[in-house]
Amino acid sequence: MNVRGFSLRQLGTLGMLPALASVPIEWLGGWTSDTLHRRGWSLTAARKSCIVGGLTNAYQWTDPDGAYKTGDEPATGREFKRKTLQLNFWRPGDEFGQDETAIRYGAARGKAGLYDVFEGVAYRWVYR
Repeated sequence: MNVRGFSLRQLGTLGMLPALASVPIEWLGGWTSDTLHRRGWSLTAARKSCIVGGLTNAYQWTDPDGAYKTGDEPATGREFKRKTLQLNFWRPGDEFGQDETAIRYGAARGKAGLYDVFEGVAYRWVYR
């Protein structure tokens, strides 16, 4: 029996690939968050950056002028950039009242320049 050009055996094989690929990717995410935490990141920031990084795995190739010449190997001179989601959070107690536990989404009033965003912007997509 074929469905859209695939047999049931092919569908089963292709269907299990995402589950099989997720195991080493989960291990890599755990190792990465542990490494960031050992380097001084807070545990929450280390974990959340891995989660956000996994959700935004887009990329962009750019070709600088003159970097590629006829006869060069494919992709010679190309620059690779990953698309990352920058989430902006702040805690009112960062300067005063260190016991303040509320975390606010977006750039703090008067501090948008620190995040390289406009006032009130909570996120932006960045290519690095």
